[in-house]
Amino acid sequence: MAFARVSNPSLLILPLLLAGCTSNNESYVPENSMKSASAAENSGEAAAPPQPRVPCAVTGTRETAADCAEFARNITSVKAGVDAFQPEQVMVRDQQTTVRYSVSALPDAIQGENGEIATASDSSTNNAEIAREVAETANMVAGQIVPDREAGQVETHVVKLGQRMFACLSGDPSFTIGPAQCQVFNLVETPNPVWIWQVTPTKAGPSFKLYLRSGIALEGSDGSIRRIGRYSTTREIKVTVSAIGRFQDFLGTITAWVQSPTGAIAAVTALLGAIAALVAAYRKLRPATPPKAP
Repeated sequence: MAFARVSNPSLLILPLLLAGCTSNNESYVPENSMKSASAAENSGEAAAPPQPRVPCAVTGTRETAADCAEFARNITSVKAGVDAFQPEQVMVRDQQTTVRYSVSALPDAIQGENGEIATASDSSTNNAEIAREVAETANMVAGQIVPDREAGQVETHVVKLGQRMFACLSGDPSFTIGPAQCQVFNLVETPNPVWIWQVTPTKAGPSFKLYLRSGIALEGSDGSIRRIGRYSTTREIKVTVSAIGRFQDFLGTITAWVQSPTGAIAAVTALLGAIAALVAAYRKLRPATPPKAP
């Protein structure tokens, strides 16, 4: 058999190359598509259904079973402690005053069950030692919010402390309080925390009120805080006015009176009367003109 001679050998190779390219293109999957498919599978695995919520006796709200169990565990580990809150009973209008609140746990030796103070029957210490430990802790806590010389005058209370504690300060509308939000401290990180607010009364009067709310803070798996075991304390504050404040009030009253229509007329009348009085006085004091000679 005779074969035709091909003058250009590359013509024989070209069809083979084209066939190979076509075959590879049919089986090729873009890398981006593979990544997209993998991401879709992963997202499908991550999108777990939300956990059902059940009534939780600890918080009085509906929580997941895991959160409620954790809250119950935290509540059973509360300790007995002492708190102190003693804002100044007399404040000055438009002047900022620092208000503090503090807590501290009692020594382990006198810790009882469920956040109560131990008694002599269930503790290795006697009643006198327990009373001394409570008094020393109360004096230490009081000294964190007032000068030491005034610590004995601070009213303190025995309270139950959790791992986290919150405190909120509010008051009558005439008080400007900052920060306005509740604050939370972790007692493991800060065993003797001190909450601090800056309070400015804007109105003078004999009796205004500040309100302190505090208690145990529980953090859920969603990061939000549940506040339980709230304690509420009210303090009456007398707000006075400084000498500068009284002078400013006087100037403000005079300015408002002059700017009013009645005040403006009265001011002009008073000014004209004063000018007339000066003219009359001048005439009386001026020497009489002697008569001219004939």
